[in-house]
Amino acid sequence: MFRLHFLPIAVGSMTWMATLAHAELNAQQVWQDIEQQFKDAGYMVAATPFNDGKDLNIRDLQIAQIIPDTETQVIFDIGQMVFEKLSDGRVSIIMPDSYPIYLRREGSDENNFALTLTQYSKDLTVFATEQGDAMSYAYLADYIGFRVKDFEADDFDPNTVSLVADLRITDITATMTTQQGEVTARDTAATFGAINFDMSAQAQGNDQFNAEVKFAVNAITYAEQLSLPKGASMMDPDAAMLAGLTYNTVFGAENIRLEVDAQQDADDIALSFGSGPLDTTLSYSSDHIYLQGNANDMQFDLLAPDLPLPVNGTLGKASYNFDIPLSAQPKDQAFGLGMSFTGLGMSDSLWTLFDPQAYLSRDPLGLSFKVIGTGRLGVNLLEMDRMKREPEYIKDGELKSLRLEDFVIEGLGARVMAQGDFTFDNSDLETFDGMPRPQGSGTVVLNGLNDVMSSLLDLGLIDESQMFMARMMVGGFMMPTGDDELTSEFKITPDGEFFANGQRLR
Repeated sequence: MFRLHFLPIAVGSMTWMATLAHAELNAQQVWQDIEQQFKDAGYMVAATPFNDGKDLNIRDLQIAQIIPDTETQVIFDIGQMVFEKLSDGRVSIIMPDSYPIYLRREGSDENNFALTLTQYSKDLTVFATEQGDAMSYAYLADYIGFRVKDFEADDFDPNTVSLVADLRITDITATMTTQQGEVTARDTAATFGAINFDMSAQAQGNDQFNAEVKFAVNAITYAEQLSLPKGASMMDPDAAMLAGLTYNTVFGAENIRLEVDAQQDADDIALSFGSGPLDTTLSYSSDHIYLQGNANDMQFDLLAPDLPLPVNGTLGKASYNFDIPLSAQPKDQAFGLGMSFTGLGMSDSLWTLFDPQAYLSRDPLGLSFKVIGTGRLGVNLLEMDRMKREPEYIKDGELKSLRLEDFVIEGLGARVMAQGDFTFDNSDLETFDGMPRPQGSGTVVLNGLNDVMSSLLDLGLIDESQMFMARMMVGGFMMPTGDDELTSEFKITPDGEFFANGQRLR
């Protein structure tokens, strides 16, 4: 499993830039630091060091591992890495302009394959500098790329199928500081001009197929802070988190673009997707995991044989966040989940399919909500293996409180808004048939229902009797509070009674 924060390892250069303190540093120290970083990432290192007293030449260098939970082995056959001591106290790290990377799977089933990549670079410069008891790195390159050189698989015939793929990262500037000890600390910052992926595949014979894929991410920023206890490995993140791993990363980009064009027999498939500014934040430790992200100004187009016409539209913004506890604690634990999708619009050609007279409002659709609560986990979610081995280890969790905020659904000229705040009595599992007894209140507000139902009637999707019955049902638990506005205020009492607008329903 590859992770973005190990990209420098994958390209063979865990090196970055910092303030150039002119401290004494020798080549052996730098190699030992980088070798330890490889091992922290779960790699095995094979090499033959040769030291001439000033420079260190690492020969026959290979970095390998078995990808966790698979039978796939990856080998970076770097060959040679030279550590050259400079007069200003820095150490220059010289790597080959290109070298092969092998991915191989030789299992007992029919899913075996062998993939050979070529990693290449232009104007790669790498320097290391000592800063007190830490090591600082500088990493610059016009570009670094990965190109498919050869592919073999049990059901892959190179005589009838061809595959060309290339991933290139351009305008790379990065900095990293590492500090080794009982805990390895690493602080990274990087910018990339772009990440471009291009792939083409063709198949001849009975199953003719042709596909072109282009994917680009532009103006990328990346930052990472990691604290890894000695002896732990990022290839086993559950065990590393239990040992004390903490990890934080922030990713941002100016825009992304995806283009897919494919033909199979006489059918054409075309997909395009684009997004404006986007960002993602990830943080995790043994206590919790937090993830949030935003994407703006999205457009999509899809043409497929089973669709009567192209599907295209826009999405103004998509946001998500969640904060979930991972370990059992004797005290209440907070959790949260939120999502928001706003400005979802469809083209007029799609609307015309089912509403040619434009009876319905074509304003953009939207959905958003936020759930915040407290509770207690009954198990440590990082110990899944133990839960399988020891079923008695699993304890029931407890939900203590739950609050719904900013719930909004809007579209077709109507809007639904809701909010609520509840607590739960885990000692009472009888009042609500095995569920902790809730207590609290909430509100639901519905705007524009009459206009929507009239439009559906004009469109012929419902008749007069169905509209009457729908209004009767809604009126049973909602009250008019404005112009085409209905409101329901509901409450659950301590003894389990449920009221809507003062009317007891339970």
